[in-house]
Amino acid sequence: MLYLLDTDVVSNLRKRNPSQELLSWLNVTPHDQLRIPVVVIFEIQRGIETLRQDGKQSLADDIEAWLERLLDTSGADGVISPGVDDARLQAKMFSAPALRNFLLPGPRSVKPKFGGDVIIAAMAITSQAAIVSFNVDDYLQIHAHFPLVGGLFHPGRSEWSIKPTTLTGQVGLC
Repeated sequence: MLYLLDTDVVSNLRKRNPSQELLSWLNVTPHDQLRIPVVVIFEIQRGIETLRQDGKQSLADDIEAWLERLLDTSGADGVISPGVDDARLQAKMFSAPALRNFLLPGPRSVKPKFGGDVIIAAMAITSQAAIVSFNVDDYLQIHAHFPLVGGLFHPGRSEWSIKPTTLTGQVGLC
C-alpha cells in the first residue's frame, strides 16, 4: 500500500516531542511505501518564507536545514509529484461547489489558500493511495464528494477514518 503523508504529519516529525503514535506507526510501515506529496514541500517552504518576512531568520534557517535533511533522507522516490490525471481530477474537485472553500479564503481571511488538501486527495485517488493526516475533517469533506478509495489514516489514533476500499469505475465521482 502507498501512503501519502500530509503536511501536518511531516511537520510533526520536526517537533521537539513528535507524536509517539506517529513514530510507532512509521517504525512498522515500510519506508518504500511512504511518499511526501510535492505540495507538502511547497507548504513547508512557504512557511519558511513567511518566517523570513516576519524577521525570524534563525528559525527559518533551522527549518530549512531540517527540510533539506528530510529531502536528502527521502530520496528521489520519497517525493511524489502530480501528473496529468491528478491535474484533471484537481480541476474537477476545485470546480465542485462543495469544495470551493479549499481554494477561496473566507471574506475576512488574510491568509491565501491554494488547495493543498485537494491536491493531495486527487493524487491519492488516482494512485489509490492512503492519506495519512492528523487533520481528517478536511479529507472527510472531500471524501463525501470524491471517494478516497485508498483510505484515510489518523496516525495519532492509529485508526482508519476512512477504510481502504475498491471502487473500480467510481473514482472521482461528484
